Amino acid sequence: MIKIAATGGVLSQQGRGLGQHFTAAEMKSIVETASGLNAAVKAGVPIAFGTDAGVFEHGRNAEEFALMVEKGGMTPRAALVSATVDAAALMGLSDETGTIAVGKSADIIAVEGDPLSNPRALEKMRFVMAAGRTIALD
Repeated sequence: MIKIAATGGVLSQQGRGLGQHFTAAEMKSIVETASGLNAAVKAGVPIAFGTDAGVFEHGRNAEEFALMVEKGGMTPRAALVSATVDAAALMGLSDETGTIAVGKSADIIAVEGDPLSNPRALEKMRFVMAAGRTIALD
C-alpha cells in the first residue's frame, strides 16, 4: 500500500517548525514511494485509499482523492473504488463493507457535486451515515 499524502504531510510538519522526524535517507524513500503511485496504477497494483491521519489535520483526508487523480494517474472512478470495493477487498472485509448491499454495514456519504467528474466534490460532504446511523455534521 502506498500513502501518497504522507510526503506533503511530512514536509508541512517540518515547515511548521516541528523539526525533521526522518533522516535524509528516510525522506528520500518517502518521496520515492509517494511518486510511485502513478507507476503502481499503470502496473495494475491494487490501491486502497486510507489514512493514518497523522500527517495532516483530521477531516481532510478527502483531499487525497484529487491528489490520486491529479498526481497519481488514477481516474476519479478508480479513486472512489479504492476507498470502497478495493479497500474492503484488500482488508478482507468484502462480506461486511465496500458496496451498498443488504446485510452490509450502511456506510454512505452524500456530497455536493459529481465526484466522477470532479473528485474535489468529495471534500464537500453534506450527509454521512455510518453503520446505519446518521452522523451530525458540524
